[in-house]
Amino acid sequence: MFKTTDTLNSECHPQPRVTALLASGDNFMPLSWHMPVSKSPFRYAVAIRNENKSYEIVKQTKEFSLNFIDFSYAQTCEIAGSSHGGDKFATTGLSQKHAHKIKSSLIEQAYMIYEC
Repeated sequence: MFKTTDTLNSECHPQPRVTALLASGDNFMPLSWHMPVSKSPFRYAVAIRNENKSYEIVKQTKEFSLNFIDFSYAQTCEIAGSSHGGDKFATTGLSQKHAHKIKSSLIEQAYMIYEC
């Protein structure tokens, strides 16, 4: 459903920037604070409040995926953001898939995914 690329270009960053789903381990959260900061070397910044469960998981695993989903999933983002813990894949109806380079989950419905 999505294409893999090692190149950072305008195709990778539609404007306005949408809420993405940050997944770490088997957990995910909606993330609005994210942006590209460097093309070469590729760098992408995210901001996660230290009160969030995802913060602890990212800190522990030192990895995450950033899953960009279509605006039609706005209600799904709302559900994911209002539930803390539990099986968010079951709660939201999103599908989990395995990553290529990290151990954390990817979201099948994403049109673009960064494995970080």
